[in-house]
Amino acid sequence: MSEVGQTHETEKAATAFMEHLIAQIEEHQTYGQRMREVEPNSAQLVLNYHTHNQGEDFCISICRKNAPVLAIMGQTAELDELVHISHISKSEEQCLPLMTMLAVTLQTHYRLARMPEVYFNGSIYTGTKKTGEHPVH
Repeated sequence: MSEVGQTHETEKAATAFMEHLIAQIEEHQTYGQRMREVEPNSAQLVLNYHTHNQGEDFCISICRKNAPVLAIMGQTAELDELVHISHISKSEEQCLPLMTMLAVTLQTHYRLARMPEVYFNGSIYTGTKKTGEHPVH
């Protein structure tokens, strides 16, 4: 298979995985309802890629950022966890690719006005390695 063909197959697999993830969220008794209650025009979602303990698999929390007024004043806004997905990856390096795909999928599916922000272990993701920082979740 050519490189272009492999890339296309990888993209198809990633899209199918994200669609499956959304279907699982929608089917979940609690998570589906929480996500359907998100106000698409005003909510700021956060995707928090995190571990609970050093050496464990990474999880994703889909959170709603509360108190945007606090953020404007330079204070930390609280995150209200809507969905928790365990054991999504073993790799810190998968944070940006997975969270980017999930952000786009969530924005499209839930018709969000704003793209979800990406966090790593509770802090805004900057692309720098943060291994060893204490996870917030």
